[in-house]
Amino acid sequence: MATLPLSNTFEGGTDGTLISVGNSGGLSGDAFSSVTGTLPKFTNVQAVHGPLAMRVVDATTNQQVIWSGLGSVTAPVFVRFYAFYAAAPTTQHSWVFRARDNADAAAGWLNFGNDGLFHGADASINIYNGPAYSVNKWIRGEAKFTPGTGTSGALEYRLFNSPEAISPSGGNTIPSINMGANISAVQFGPVDLFPTTPFTVYLDDIAVSTADWIGPSDYRSRSTFTAIPFQGPGRNL
Repeated sequence: MATLPLSNTFEGGTDGTLISVGNSGGLSGDAFSSVTGTLPKFTNVQAVHGPLAMRVVDATTNQQVIWSGLGSVTAPVFVRFYAFYAAAPTTQHSWVFRARDNADAAAGWLNFGNDGLFHGADASINIYNGPAYSVNKWIRGEAKFTPGTGTSGALEYRLFNSPEAISPSGGNTIPSINMGANISAVQFGPVDLFPTTPFTVYLDDIAVSTADWIGPSDYRSRSTFTAIPFQGPGRNL
């Protein structure tokens, strides 16, 4: 059973090797509970910190690294990831993150749209607009998922087109929506809705916490994972 906070830098892998439960821990951080598909790989083609990141192809099947068994978390869950898109997807969306509840139903989503916008979505996949994202460079996404069924949940997400920035390029806050009863698993990588033409996405320095907004990464010191307030000082994983 995984316990929050969790983080992974992909630095303990080998370029070109398929990411697995067995090789995802160690120097990378917290090992994943499972890996879906055969396309998530360690890569040195693009990395925001250190030599390695995760390369995943948004294709016709789910391709994810997953932390599950989190329990039935009802407190807000904070998410942080770095992403690199050479270009916006040409069709549909690139679903980069999904939270799931203990009944294995969706509890919320994040995606990059073919309209050039960073979107959030609730448990029913009602899609909400967000800020424009930059391509062909590393960017950072963060979000706060507040579980709650009916109209008792909430979602807030922020985009940082300058990847280590403290102040976001933009974001959105959507109150009074269905975000599921709890969060029991988190998934990074393409899920469920796929583009007609597959394309490559790079992700790095992913993290999940219940403490607070996680903020930019300090990849030089990984002995602890401490979340800080959104505009507070200090270093994070």
